[in-house]
Amino acid sequence: DVMRLAALGGVGALVTRDAQAAAPATLGVQLYTVRDQITANAEATLKAIAEIGYKEVEVLRGTLAKVGPLARGLGLSPISVHVDTPLITGQWDAWKFMRGAVPSTYGVAELIADAQAQGVKYLVLPYLMAAERGGGAPYYLQLADRLNTVGEQVKKAGLQLCYHNHGFEFEPLADGRRALDVLMGAVKPELVKLELDVFWVSLTGVD
Repeated sequence: DVMRLAALGGVGALVTRDAQAAAPATLGVQLYTVRDQITANAEATLKAIAEIGYKEVEVLRGTLAKVGPLARGLGLSPISVHVDTPLITGQWDAWKFMRGAVPSTYGVAELIADAQAQGVKYLVLPYLMAAERGGGAPYYLQLADRLNTVGEQVKKAGLQLCYHNHGFEFEPLADGRRALDVLMGAVKPELVKLELDVFWVSLTGVD
């Protein structure tokens, strides 16, 4: 129901008339939101999304090969993909449960090729496990270096690397700075963009 309201402009109307007027002409759906429905019946779910009026979808990498063609066949553009975090960071220790689902030979080059084949423009790092984000500001500076390196490879392929926030990035580090500020201050803006999750921002109390 919320998705339908958003597509029809109802969510904007619930906020302010100005917010509705400023809404983008093209709206998309993050398919993680309907991940259970996608697993049960991808085609029917995508058909319902298209019929509501959405034009773009953000896909999960594990389902990209299946969902990409289905989406395009229904007039939906798979514009972005949430990727397995260690494919970008190279750190599998905190993601061991996922190791079996990703071939050991699959890396950034293969990820880029798959994205290009499905018409994806944005590769998005979606989350950092609690076990891997210790170390304060030095950790985020190291992560920024890695994102810059991968981002350059992605940029050369004509795509864009992005970072997707949650709430923990707004918590103060030991030196008082926020993790998000450290990270985004250290990445090169032409190589790494921020996919701002306003839901998580609102939960932190930040405007």
